[in-house]
Amino acid sequence: MPEPQWTSFAAKAVAFVVDDRLNTRCLVLAENKHGTGRLLEIQRALVDDDDDLELGQDTHCLVDELQYTHYGGVTRWQLKDDVLELQLSAEAGEVMGAGAGYRIAVPRADHRTVIRDALPNLLTRSHHA
Repeated sequence: MPEPQWTSFAAKAVAFVVDDRLNTRCLVLAENKHGTGRLLEIQRALVDDDDDLELGQDTHCLVDELQYTHYGGVTRWQLKDDVLELQLSAEAGEVMGAGAGYRIAVPRADHRTVIRDALPNLLTRSHHA
């Protein structure tokens, strides 16, 4: 059986956003500055509530440009040179249509800094209300 393929794109726009009103923090990686093309958001609540815990949503959430969504699923990540690799669980890869995961070229050094700062924050547990 062949290994699953990786989904690849180059992120020309990268941002980390915290919105207290929506109780969310989010890393956005976009192929184009205006939001066209490939896009991946890695979201997480600032504070998990009882509903999040009950529904198993007290984790990160992946959302792509087609609005495919999966809670959890990143099993490993690394930012090596100018490529971010996000390895996904089999279930997440299937739901997101991403195969083994994402390999995202990140050519700008300032964008890589944003990613290095944001991912540990997003991929660890939130506080509970």
